[in-house]
Amino acid sequence: MTAIKTTKTKKPKLPANHCDRTPAQVFQFRWEKIEKLTAQVAKAKVKYDQIIERFQNELLPFEQEQSQVQYQLIEKLFTFVSKKSLTQTQRLELLDWIEEILESLLSSPFRNGIDVNKLQQQLTHIRLNDLDTEDQADALNEIRSQLKDHFNLNIEFTDAELMAFLANPELILQHMVKQATNDEQDDLDDNFVDEEDDLFGDETTDFFEQHSSNKKSEQQNRGRRFEQAKKSELFISKGTMNRCYKKLANIFHPDKAQNQQDKDKFHQLMISASKAKKNNDAFTLFSMYQEYVNDKDFAFAENELVQFNEVLQAKVNKLEDEKNEYLYGLGHDFNSHIVRRFKSRSKKELEGKFSEHLNGLQNYIGDIKQTIADIKTLKVVKEILNARYDKMDNEWNAEELFDLMFNK
Repeated sequence: MTAIKTTKTKKPKLPANHCDRTPAQVFQFRWEKIEKLTAQVAKAKVKYDQIIERFQNELLPFEQEQSQVQYQLIEKLFTFVSKKSLTQTQRLELLDWIEEILESLLSSPFRNGIDVNKLQQQLTHIRLNDLDTEDQADALNEIRSQLKDHFNLNIEFTDAELMAFLANPELILQHMVKQATNDEQDDLDDNFVDEEDDLFGDETTDFFEQHSSNKKSEQQNRGRRFEQAKKSELFISKGTMNRCYKKLANIFHPDKAQNQQDKDKFHQLMISASKAKKNNDAFTLFSMYQEYVNDKDFAFAENELVQFNEVLQAKVNKLEDEKNEYLYGLGHDFNSHIVRRFKSRSKKELEGKFSEHLNGLQNYIGDIKQTIADIKTLKVVKEILNARYDKMDNEWNAEELFDLMFNK
């Protein structure tokens, strides 16, 4: 990086104590750190992209197939629900089995094109019809209470309307939008968005872990500091900005292009420089100046340099956050969830995680396909239901025994 000049003489060595550094030395230190972090971010992004690409090529088809076979099994199981020879216990166990698979399917972000709402509505309808009149009324009253307490829907819904909500959850959204439009409270729209997520759930919450609230708070604080630092750019004089811009414009002049490729490149660079000048983006403009202008006589005014150092520190913080997002999958997007699931310290560990996950998917898909093939008759279904019930009963007995022994 080209050393800069200021109105004060720079010390020959960079002091270890930050307080003893001159603004020029601080500038030099932070600029070099930005260059180093930029290279680290690029390297981290390569690894990040490799994990995403490998997931899409090797695992995504099986993730999608898993959702497909789960859907097929649920549809198959629904055909046995109405069989009159099922005992009450067997019927309840069958519905629990369907619900168990449906919950797994709902939590999967890979169920593209699968109408899960149809299955959910069908299961809810069966569950409610199985209740006697008193229990059904209690269940509807509980739903009515939740709509009032948790979603601010101050409307008296009839039983028929609640049954319609269960059959088509989008109707609830329509009522929430209507109330949000008519309500005079300023924060109701925000509550509506938040509660919508609570009502229908985050499809990826059960599939991938969420990053900690402390990390979120740290990044939010850094974001605020970055915005504050951006205001420091307003202290960079127009003269300094214009000087940088004019030299860049001279270098990127179309007449200085050797060929059409250079001409196109200069055109794009000039667009970036013009945008930076218009937005008073001193960092971008000076970055381009440092990269393309060989000017050893460039000098910031001392007061400008102090302000610009705040911008540089904010850039350092932002690059560090970006590097950590790529290395550890700390972002909110779906790809970050994948990186968090497969991030590894070595190639061997990464191979092991991919192999283990692939084997698990293939085994599960094979088991589901075999189950679909096996349950051709009600007799087979009953045998599976009885085995499931016996297993659950044994687990309950074990828990009761544990409670008696250790929770006296």
